[in-house]
Amino acid sequence: MKLVFFLQTVAPITSDQYVFLDLAAHLAEKTDHEIYYVNNYWEEDATVHENLNYLGAEDLATMDLSDAVFFAPTNYLGNLLSVAKDYPNAKICLLTYNAQAFQWLANALGDIKSEKAIFDLLRMNNACAFTNSLMVPANPRAKGEDEYDEPVIMPLALRDELVPYRPAPDLVDKDRINVALVGPIDKNLSFTFNNIVAHFKKLNLDKDITFHLIGEPKMWFSDFREATNGISRIVYTGELPMTEEGIGDYLRRNVDLIFATGIDAVECGQFGVPVVIPFSESKPYVSNDFVFLFDVEQETYKWDYNLLSSLECARYTLKRLITEIYQENHKKELAKKCYDFIKKNASLDFLSERLLECISRSSLTVKDCFELDVISARIRAFEYYFDYYHGTYNDFIKHIAEHRKVVLPGNAPNGELLAKFKKCQDDYPAKVEMIKKMSVIKVAFLVVFKTTFPMQSVFEIMLKDPKFDPYIIVCPNISRGKDYERELYADTFESLKVRYGDKVIGGYDMAGDSYLELGAEYQILFFANPYKILVHPFHDVEYFLDKPCLPIYVNYGFPAITYWDECIKLDFYNYLWKVCIENESNLQHLRNVQAISGRNAIVTGYIKMDDFAKEKVLPRERKKIFICPHHTVTGWEKLDISNFLKYSDLFLELPKMFPEVDFIFRPHPLLFTNLVQHGLWSQKKIDRYLDAIAETKNMRYDDSGYYFEEFANSDAMIHDCGSFIAEYLFTKKPCCYMMKTEAKTMQGLIPFGKECMKQYYHALSREDIINFVREVVLAGKDPLKESRERFVEEILKVNYPHSAEYLVNYIKEELE
Repeated sequence: MKLVFFLQTVAPITSDQYVFLDLAAHLAEKTDHEIYYVNNYWEEDATVHENLNYLGAEDLATMDLSDAVFFAPTNYLGNLLSVAKDYPNAKICLLTYNAQAFQWLANALGDIKSEKAIFDLLRMNNACAFTNSLMVPANPRAKGEDEYDEPVIMPLALRDELVPYRPAPDLVDKDRINVALVGPIDKNLSFTFNNIVAHFKKLNLDKDITFHLIGEPKMWFSDFREATNGISRIVYTGELPMTEEGIGDYLRRNVDLIFATGIDAVECGQFGVPVVIPFSESKPYVSNDFVFLFDVEQETYKWDYNLLSSLECARYTLKRLITEIYQENHKKELAKKCYDFIKKNASLDFLSERLLECISRSSLTVKDCFELDVISARIRAFEYYFDYYHGTYNDFIKHIAEHRKVVLPGNAPNGELLAKFKKCQDDYPAKVEMIKKMSVIKVAFLVVFKTTFPMQSVFEIMLKDPKFDPYIIVCPNISRGKDYERELYADTFESLKVRYGDKVIGGYDMAGDSYLELGAEYQILFFANPYKILVHPFHDVEYFLDKPCLPIYVNYGFPAITYWDECIKLDFYNYLWKVCIENESNLQHLRNVQAISGRNAIVTGYIKMDDFAKEKVLPRERKKIFICPHHTVTGWEKLDISNFLKYSDLFLELPKMFPEVDFIFRPHPLLFTNLVQHGLWSQKKIDRYLDAIAETKNMRYDDSGYYFEEFANSDAMIHDCGSFIAEYLFTKKPCCYMMKTEAKTMQGLIPFGKECMKQYYHALSREDIINFVREVVLAGKDPLKESRERFVEEILKVNYPHSAEYLVNYIKEELE
């Protein structure tokens, strides 16, 4: 049998999804079946098991899977059918591991009312297994009809083979209570922790309590409000490997009772310490009900109030749990019962048997799915989308959510929006003719960030040209709250005002909280920001479409990564009179992606770097290296490039390893903001990090707006940013790019970005970074030097350093 385990996640798999990866590897090792694991080829997944055939979803089109069986999560059925449509007779088997799966699937298919029809299709064909009995929806069929067959239950299982039973010693400390809470350190866990601590306080025990928190940090500990109240000691270990040598040894040595839910409870049950399951709520709660792992019913290892009310599990109060272990000495007995329960109910062998049973019972085929109207209509819409964007089904769902319909680029028959783009472009010749009659042309440069003013050299040329009367309009960023808006606006306005005086105009009145409406006062408008969400409607390009104005866009960064595609697909790019492109390669890429196929594009070169040519290299004795981490530490599907969390400690170690080198730490301006917003670091931790930099003699933190002088007087850069991929090459100095994986990085680059990356040294580990400093920068072993310098001179520097002059002359010729 060909068995294809299929997911199409937007990030490496986590939590309950591991069942697909582990089952695939187990069956590949234990059976003669032809097993494949299909996802978006995340390198993190591909290193978990060595014996698997890992494929990307796009690889299915190159294989013969007409007689295969596809096994996927229920809510991924749409994703599966988007790539399996050419195999009508292939069988489908699904697993529901979340109670909302049918609702999610109906949403993904674009019709929430179709949930019942989807459920009927799957259950009538016995195509769906469930991780526990309580996840099976109530039978929705009409009264009097036959009920469905009892579904196959595939409960949570151990990630690896069951370890041999080895009991923990007697109590860790007779005079102290030692308990552990195991699981991802997130909001839900904080509520569980606070509830347990509150009940410990009520017991008024004569023993001190040590609470061990074990898990991956997904939030900051300030949310554990009870942490310093009622507990004498808290030990935070971080995430420990779920192995005998990892968490197993730690639990045996240090813990008498474990609190855990879900797969964590199952995994911990094999290590000789009793496991109890508490409530798990997404809000604060009070509950004194706990269930031993061996008492769970219907394969359910995680519950809230409503779910537990459906079970008849034996429940214990916290006082009773402490009595069982510390007064009645039942620790070993309870631990052995947990182990025996896991051995019987949670092995991969047991789960494999259930999966094969489900496969043998399922009669659902790909063809059967397409006979359901809601599915066939959705996949037709996806095919329409795919012909033009070549994105995944997840991309398609996101596109639909943003536009409420499929908006196609180029000459595709998308109707209303494409017609609006075309009319906008058709109107510009008449606007040009009107502006030609003016002796002096008034120009506005709309600037949001002082660090993002790529048209600065254009502005300065126009200051000296009597044909133009240029002004800078400082526009507030309205996307992050009033305090941020006012602080950023004031800083940007004052910085530019110092340099350009009365030529800088405020686009915001802080006293009156009102925004400047420009009307038709300016004939040419330069934009440095393509994102509608950042600015007030008065400062967005759409405001000017019905006015006799010519909007122009200069990229704020050098496009090298595929995230540029997301910008190109914005309406903004199609409304402009001209969009300035860096070279012919990027122009061709724009034509392939943009809805109006590059109709408004002009190759100017990279205008922002013109000023770099003015910088002088000053004599110095010490080497100087930039460290520039990007800000996308988490939550970015299309811009997942930051490695800061992986190398943050190394960045502080490098100055100590190389005291003869000066290091400049220049992160993306949003890095620390994102660390705090995502709960990854606290402001205190960031302050400590910056203090450590300040205390290091040969390292400094740079958050200045202008960095070309530093570029010119540096010797190398270590980074994982997007724009710097091309920008720093202008220096001709060696560069080291921090990669998550080489395949993932290269897949995330547009064609010109890939050409740039050929001139880079690549770092996949801390040793690669250290070696770059030692061998390339200090020892001068730079085999890419000749190729890099030739690439910069012959390919990168288009119109350099006269790109701005080229654009100004182009505009004057158009308006003569």
